[in-house]
Amino acid sequence: MNSIQLLKPAHQSTTERLQAFEWPQQPEPSSEQTTSADSSFQWDALEVISGDRSMPRPVSFAWECIPTASQSTVYDLLLSTDSAFADPLVLGDIPEPCSDVVNLQIGSRYFWKIIARDGDSVLAVSPVWEFTTHTSPPRCLLVPGITNVRDIGGWRLPGNRRIRQGLIYRSSEMNGHVDITNEGRQVLIGELGIRTDIDLRGSNEAPRAVLDPAMVKWIHIPISPYGHMVEDDWREGY
Repeated sequence: MNSIQLLKPAHQSTTERLQAFEWPQQPEPSSEQTTSADSSFQWDALEVISGDRSMPRPVSFAWECIPTASQSTVYDLLLSTDSAFADPLVLGDIPEPCSDVVNLQIGSRYFWKIIARDGDSVLAVSPVWEFTTHTSPPRCLLVPGITNVRDIGGWRLPGNRRIRQGLIYRSSEMNGHVDITNEGRQVLIGELGIRTDIDLRGSNEAPRAVLDPAMVKWIHIPISPYGHMVEDDWREGY
């Protein structure tokens, strides 16, 4: 079977500011070997797109083509926090030996590998390599159609604890000034697992359910925004 040589993720940021690193110069590792990071770089985690300053930069992955690659060869990128790749994030049918990934959790160790395919036939499986995302919150996320999406998790608590990630998110409105796309709905429901939408918009802002009501419960709790939410009239609802 052909071999795939993994290359380091490019020194670009993600929401979590990937700890990028230089791979040691050594022969190509076998499928049983794992290489980890030994030095890190930090940089700004966000970029401005069309005036929106909340967009996370992706982690850019690259690998070498297999020698027998043809026009029909595609690659699957598998990412997991489990070295056995239980329930991995899979980016499939990638035509080129590179891909961008967003929305990874902060302060987390990830394992990644590549599978080369031609249709249903597996041509090669790469070694498993790893990296660790930066621990600094906030965890900003990319959800097409809406803006300023952040995970409430990741912030430090007393006793060297952290708020658990993946439980509560905040975002802009999903319809009105901006409108979530079908791809954005899939990110919220399929990738992030949103099951309850708490809409805090006032009644004059035309609040309504935007996500599939069969999958996401909509709860409307109107409040006056920003500093007013701590006032007696609004505090209870908030």
